[in-house]
Parts: sequence; C-alpha cells; structure tokens
Amino acid sequence: MGHVVRMIALIAIAGLLGSMGTAAAATGPDGATPMPMPRSLPETSGADRGPPPELLRMDHATGEITTIRPPAFDAGAPLSGAPGMAADPRPAERGASSYVAVARDPRVVLILFNNATNGARSLCSGAVVNRYVVLTATHCIANGRTAHTNVQIIPAYDRTASSPEPYGRYSVRSSTWYPQDFSGGSLPASAFDYDIGFYTTNEPIGTRTGWFGWQSQVADPFYGSTVFRTQGYPAEVVGDGSRQLARNLIYDRVLSRRQQYCYDGVGYGGSSGSGVQAADIVHSVRSNANSAESCDVVIFSDMASTLVQAINQTNPSTIVPESGFWWNASQGGRGYAVEYNATTGNLFMASFVYSADSARSPLWYVSTCSFSITTGSCNATLEQYAGGQSMNGSYRPPTPLGSQGTMRIAFSSATAGTLTLPNGTSVAIVRYPFAGTATPVPGDAGVPQTGWWWNASQGGRGWFMEVQKTPEGRNTLFLVGYMYDAGGQASWHVATGVLSATNLFEGTLTRHEGGSPISATTVTGPTSTSSLGSATILATSSTTARLYLPGPGGPIELTRYKP
Repeated sequence: MGHVVRMIALIAIAGLLGSMGTAAAATGPDGATPMPMPRSLPETSGADRGPPPELLRMDHATGEITTIRPPAFDAGAPLSGAPGMAADPRPAERGASSYVAVARDPRVVLILFNNATNGARSLCSGAVVNRYVVLTATHCIANGRTAHTNVQIIPAYDRTASSPEPYGRYSVRSSTWYPQDFSGGSLPASAFDYDIGFYTTNEPIGTRTGWFGWQSQVADPFYGSTVFRTQGYPAEVVGDGSRQLARNLIYDRVLSRRQQYCYDGVGYGGSSGSGVQAADIVHSVRSNANSAESCDVVIFSDMASTLVQAINQTNPSTIVPESGFWWNASQGGRGYAVEYNATTGNLFMASFVYSADSARSPLWYVSTCSFSITTGSCNATLEQYAGGQSMNGSYRPPTPLGSQGTMRIAFSSATAGTLTLPNGTSVAIVRYPFAGTATPVPGDAGVPQTGWWWNASQGGRGWFMEVQKTPEGRNTLFLVGYMYDAGGQASWHVATGVLSATNLFEGTLTRHEGGSPISATTVTGPTSTSSLGSATILATSSTTARLYLPGPGGPIELTRYKP
C-alpha cells in the first residue's frame, strides 16, 4: 500500500473518573493499570481557534517548571521532521479495521509513570520522533500544572517475547505540555483541544530505535482521504498492555475548536495519546475515545515550533565515533576495535571475545556497515571465518562461516555508544583509555596511525593498532592481532607497552583464555594468560611498518587498511 501508518496507542490516565465506564482489570509492566476513557464527547460548533494557552516545561532533574513561549518561525522554516533509520522496521500488513497483533516497531514506546492525580502506576504510549524526543498526549505527561513522576520509556515492549525490553528503559530529561485539566467527571471537548506534548530523554533513544517523521497541520481533505495506521498498547477490552496491537483508520470529521479529527469506531481505554502516522510520518496524536468514536489532535504550528526548538537543542548535527579501542569497563577481557572512514562512509569493527567451547579460547567477529553520521548508527552483520593462516604458518585463505547474526551499533557521542548484540543484549561501550589517563590522549605525530593494518597478500587476517600518551607523555601502543591458531580457529593475540622510539615498539604477545562468549548475558574476564613471545613493530612511516612475530620467519610488511 502507498501509506503505511504506525500509531502509538496510549493508555488513559487514572484521573478520568465520573462519567467513565468500567475498565478491564488489565495490568501492565511494573503493575501499571490502564484506566477507561470518557464515555461522551460532544461535538462543538464554534470555530474557536484563538491564541494557544501557555506551554509548560519541567526539568525532571530539579523539578523546576517554567513557562515557555513557542518561538516564531522564520520564513521557510520547517513545520516537519524527516524519518530516521529504524533499527528493525517491519511494516504491518494493511487491512485491519479492529486491533490485531503485529510485529513490534522499536519506534513505538510504552511509557510508565506515577499519575499526578492519585499516584497510581499508569501506562501510556509514545512515538519517537527524533533522537531525543518522544511525542505523546498531554494527559500522559501531566494533569493541569502537575507533571507525572517516575517516568520510564520502553521501546518495543513485549511481555510475551523472550526479550520483553529489547532496547532497555529510558529516563526523561524534561517534559513539555499545555496545562489542561483532566480531573473531574464530565469532561468537555475543549479539555482535549491541547492534548499534545512531548518528552525529551536523557539518552538518545532514537539513535537506537530510529524515529518517525512528523508533519504539522495539513489541509482538512488530507485527513479525510488518507488511510492512517495506529500501533501501540491498548489495554482495555482488546489487550492488556503486554504487546503492540495495530488498526487502520480514516477520519470522518473535524471538531472545529482546535482541530480534533475523529473517526467512527469503538474507542478503547489504552488507545489515547497515540501518534497517528501515514508513510512513516506522524500527523496527529490520539486524544480521547468513547464507545462510538475516537478523536485525535493534530500537531498544530505552535507545538511544531516548540518541537523544532527542542530537537535543535538536543541533537548534534553529526556524530562521528573516534577510531580506536572501545570497551565496557565491567566486562574486562573483551573489547571492540572500531574505525570509521569518512571518505567511504564505512564503519569497520571487530570484536575480540571468546568461543563457547570448554576452553573458551579467544575468538573474533568482524563486521562492516554503511554508517550514518546523522543518526550516529548502523546495523551490521557479524561475520566469522575459520581455517586461515596461523601466526607462523604458510599462507592459506580463510573460509567464511557466514553471518552469526545482526548487530546494531549506535553512538551518543564520539566516545560513547551502545551495541545491541544478535541475542538482543545491549552493551554500553566507551573509548578504552589504556595508557592511564581518564580519557584517551592521541600519540605524538609520526607514530603509527590508529586503525586497521594488513598485508594485502595475506588477506583474512589483520592487526589493529592504537597509540595513546601516558600522563607523563610517553607514547603507549596497544596491538591486537586477528589471526588463527594451528587448528584454523579464529584467534587473537595482544601486545601493549611504551614505544622505545616514535617508530619502534617491542613487547610481549599474549593469549588470554577462559572469558565469556558474545552470547553471554553475564560476562566474566579471562581466567588464564600465556606469553607467546616477543613482538616488534618498526614503523617505516605513519602508514607502513614491519611486524616481527615470535618464532621463525622474517618480518611481515604491513600497510594501513582503509575500510
């Protein structure tokens, strides 16, 4: 179909009492309980579209609430945002008129919070619309001037899956909303005229999940002729908030106060506040529903200008990871060698981990991907090889073993990022400061370049080098050789130490065993280390060198390998 819509179903909050019906006893994560929606929604007649009320923004670290004014748009400024790359986009098939179970979309999130009205743990949904921004409804953010507390955002939540929270949980930095009063029994339509707002997260949620595009007000005929999709977490009657469900809709009419668009069809508690999208673009947010219809609020221009301001404040223009060694300090004994080539746009990474055999011998996987500096991320296939040349053996080409699964790497800055491994486990990684400084300090000019090295006539194995300076200013080299043992098993060897001269390194090559395989969720370091002998690197320039390995044989001529 030409328009694929994903909309996030939002759970109604606990403050909507009085004229509401009885909710199903559905319980979501952390004991969160959805509440029913209002049972009546009169259609208004006046074209009352005066100036918007004030916007509030809360800093969740300090609790401070400030009044903000939507910034004016310059001529030609965007009233929209483009979609970002989704980690695992799987469009659902069209044709559903009622909710059906669908493959979960990582851009669809479940929102947990303690309700400002009664303190109950409640659940909502939201749409990731940029690296740090999650669009939702005002009543999922606050009631009046009082914001909900203890907010957590969970992308692609699915309690029925083996990994119910594949992208983890995110805390929020701030929330922005119109102070509408949702307490009391009989709620007028005007209570929902500004039922739209957004959260900004502390960590870049969209870097890992991708994001929907968004579009401010479009002419009425567009809303009346477009098939939209809603996807989220309804929890009354049709679901229990445990997984994503989806349905399609076409709007029937507009309520004339502040452009609420409605469609005929049963509304369910748990479906309000959602982002309504067509062709990966969110156009409106689910606001309210009853037994006969559901109504949504468009992203009008004053909210759009505030969205743009928040996005510009939180998003760096580009994210380029530093080339070098990366690790997780709580997972000592394994690491990741990363190089980004700005010319080709490729990111090349090898992970040095351990096999799952009884000895848990060293093992490596290699991956390359087309890296986006806009999203700071890419998906990569982990490749494995066997049967290649051993350290001192004659050359033989390795045999590809094929893909070992898909990994996602996403960077929040030049020195911090997250790996999502094929089994769904997330690993936070940072640059590895191996020379004793708090953060890596590059070596002096003339030392071997940081990155991948190889001998073109011995394809299938290589070396990764990095030079950092100690606090005393001495150049220290860290070397990992990606090669094979005598049995043809992929293996890696390490050497590190201070350079004797700008172009000379002499150190001991070691092998480490007993660590955790890449599939392990609990990681332990290696249990044994053995020396393989001395290794020497003589750099003939910053991009050429001779490598002398332990044992017989002459030097190996190395050159820089650009991924």
